[in-house]
Amino acid sequence: MEIQKIILDLLSKGYEGGYWDFKQKWHDNKALLIHDILCFSNNLENKDSFIIIGVEDDGSVVGVDKNDSNRKNTAMINDLLSNLKMGGDYRPNVYVSPIDYENRIIDVIIIRNSANTPYYLTKNYSDNNKHVRANHIYTRINDKNTAIDSSADFDKQEYLWKKRFRINESIFERLMWLLDDLKNWGYYSNNKEDPWHQGVDFGNCKYAIHRHFPEFRIEKVEDDERETYECEGYCSYYLDGTAKFIPIKIFYHSTLIYETKLSLMDSTLYIPTPRVGSFSHPEGWGDSNKKAIYFYYYIANTVEGKLLSLLTNGKSNITSARGIGDGNWEIIFTDFNEEDRFIEFAEKHPEFYDKSIKGKNLASPKIKVLPAFDSKFIEQAKHFFQEFIMLGKK
Repeated sequence: MEIQKIILDLLSKGYEGGYWDFKQKWHDNKALLIHDILCFSNNLENKDSFIIIGVEDDGSVVGVDKNDSNRKNTAMINDLLSNLKMGGDYRPNVYVSPIDYENRIIDVIIIRNSANTPYYLTKNYSDNNKHVRANHIYTRINDKNTAIDSSADFDKQEYLWKKRFRINESIFERLMWLLDDLKNWGYYSNNKEDPWHQGVDFGNCKYAIHRHFPEFRIEKVEDDERETYECEGYCSYYLDGTAKFIPIKIFYHSTLIYETKLSLMDSTLYIPTPRVGSFSHPEGWGDSNKKAIYFYYYIANTVEGKLLSLLTNGKSNITSARGIGDGNWEIIFTDFNEEDRFIEFAEKHPEFYDKSIKGKNLASPKIKVLPAFDSKFIEQAKHFFQEFIMLGKK
């Protein structure tokens, strides 16, 4: 389990740091708990942070008292945070994860890293003569929190505000952030009442801009369109049976920062051109030395993965109005690591091969595709991915 590995690594260090802290027991004062959470929410390491309870300052584990009345679960902490008056109504994303360690229990308060810094109160919170101050920004430097009656130094506050507005990030990092902001991409039309048109619509406009950061622009390259026939297996899921590859360019002001290609399906549906993957399998298709099952996929945290969400209004639905069958031929991985784990899983578990798929005519292509990309093998890969998810491997 990933979180357990992280915590064991921090315990092995034997000291506290900029994004983790050891506590012998749970806080007996809610104001002190809130103060700790705010400090770690505003940590300067730009990482998830961890308050590890049931541990001495040197990392030795004593465990928590299961009957401690101050012990809290995720719901209790989030209920506490939900009742606070906070700047911009932004609240830290916090949850509690108990961990078994040599017949002892460690409770870990996990505070997710976020760009919504700085987190701060707009109304004082008090509990038994401890006061978390309104409009005070708390942080953590090395192993020390900002004192509860103080505020972070100006340069630390400046850093946290820059983090919120992505000022310290590279242009590419800002692009990746903006691509997730689906509702603010679109273009301006000649409609006098409301010239702003929300959504990316390359059928009617060759570009899209971000409404609040129009220096970021996605542009369809109309003078370099190339039609492709009889080569892509996913075309068999569409009535036309062909794909037109269309280059697009992404600009920051006039600087080109990224290029990729879209596939235009059934003359109406624009989708990023998918990646091709494969895994070895004794009943797959391949050359004389190795059999394989091929599949098409996207990586969610890449530009193409984010464009898929943007072009389908967050639904990642690639079925066209004229499509054949359910049209969902793609696999979407969270990241490249998940793709690697899936391939390893599929090759280790040939028993999940579904022989019933092999004889089905799952799509009716108008074009002839390579046998490796026949819809039967696309469906086999999807079947393995469903098993991958069901067994909790995702």
